[in-house]
Amino acid sequence: MRELLEIGVSVDYFYGGSSQTAPVATLPGGGFPVRLVETVDESSAHLVPAGVTMRLRIPLPNDHFVPFVLGTLAYEWLFFHNVGQLPNDPLQHVLQEESFTTLSWMGAAGLNLKVSPAFEVFGEAGLHRGSPSQTVLVNGSPVELKVLLDGVYARAGLRLAV
Repeated sequence: MRELLEIGVSVDYFYGGSSQTAPVATLPGGGFPVRLVETVDESSAHLVPAGVTMRLRIPLPNDHFVPFVLGTLAYEWLFFHNVGQLPNDPLQHVLQEESFTTLSWMGAAGLNLKVSPAFEVFGEAGLHRGSPSQTVLVNGSPVELKVLLDGVYARAGLRLAV
């Protein structure tokens, strides 16, 4: 059986985006109408946490199913992109291209399914805490921008032993 405590480096990637459009006009198109649509608001976020993970495997008599708990301490980079013309939005010009960083932690519990000595499938559910913030000037006044990233997560994946 593998060692009970594993310590390693982890790097994850998360993407989120949204888009809001508005119809501008409809043109005749040889029997098929063509709708002209304008992008009113479009945003995307790329989150990259990199850190140290400690994983405690809980031994069972059957070593094909191995439950585990894990904790991660990470440094996170969030790259935010926004394009749009939302009316009455004083932060619109501030959030066009911005990056945030923070320290975060994650705790989770999960289960490994050992397929072979060097290959496992896993699933886990956990809690993420880390909401980067920074202060910017809007119309000459300081405003704190805080990205709300705290919450629960679930993931599944493959593990290869080297």
